[in-house]
Amino acid sequence: MRDRVVRLALLGCIASGIATFAPPPARAQCGPDGAPPCMPPEFGLTDCCREIEYVNSYDPNDKVGLPGYGAQRSIAAGAFLPYVIYFENLPAATAPAQEVRVTDNLDPARFDLATFTFTGFGFGDTSLVVPPGSSSHVVNVDLRPGQNLIVRFEGALDPQTGGLTCRFRSIDPATGDPLDDPDGGFLPPNQNPPAGEGHVSFVVRAKPALPTGTRIANTAHIVFDVNPPIDTPEWFNTVDADLPVSEVDALPPIAPRRDFGVSWSGGDVGSGLRDYTVFVSDDGAPYAPWRVATTAQTDTFPGEHGHTYRFYTVCRDSAG
Repeated sequence: MRDRVVRLALLGCIASGIATFAPPPARAQCGPDGAPPCMPPEFGLTDCCREIEYVNSYDPNDKVGLPGYGAQRSIAAGAFLPYVIYFENLPAATAPAQEVRVTDNLDPARFDLATFTFTGFGFGDTSLVVPPGSSSHVVNVDLRPGQNLIVRFEGALDPQTGGLTCRFRSIDPATGDPLDDPDGGFLPPNQNPPAGEGHVSFVVRAKPALPTGTRIANTAHIVFDVNPPIDTPEWFNTVDADLPVSEVDALPPIAPRRDFGVSWSGGDVGSGLRDYTVFVSDDGAPYAPWRVATTAQTDTFPGEHGHTYRFYTVCRDSAG
């Protein structure tokens, strides 16, 4: 009896794709620069007549972005980067915050500023979504009747410099002016969370042409009332712009047995290779996935006598 054989064919493949991520959560101005009439000394505020107690609000703060992959937080070239800046009036604070100013600087050499949009903001148990495509946003949030107060949010990005400024202000509903009550304010000490917490969020795309290894890092700054600015911890990501490559290893033209081994390999410059998907065609039929998102580099294929099989691979790196 004559033996029947399994014919094999091989298609080498260099293939991958890049995935991008979009996105899922003061005191009254007294002088022209927002400063009080007189500069506060270390432990008190002196107006031009008498010394009064200087009440402070405090803000442990943070900025978080796309986690990326690994210690370098690797991201694909041109990824959309969501950010959230958090602030809090500590439980130990001696007064509510009347005004909170949040600033950031988005490097025009690393960010496509035309893609910037606010996504939301909030304070206490109030959270609002900003319409997509808004690089500036102004809105009054009326807290009545629960609290006789309006909170005005003003946010804007300078499209030339990348300077981002956001401002939360306590407004007196009766006058429309900034609140002048030193014991009033929209953000109380955070003794009953989340009453004393707030945030602002936005998304912006990294420039697609940045090379592998480019570090995208920045720090936000938060000011409560007339306190000195406090920097958030730095958030960074690292660009992985190089595509991963993979191929099926050479196979003999004829397999002596129905079941035969198939192996493949690949590599990536940047975040490292994540996984493979191996496709197979049986006698010229359309390719279908055989092994999906596998980290293995070899497996046994259950062939049939007299059939011809072709294989190719697609791989992903750890940036997606």
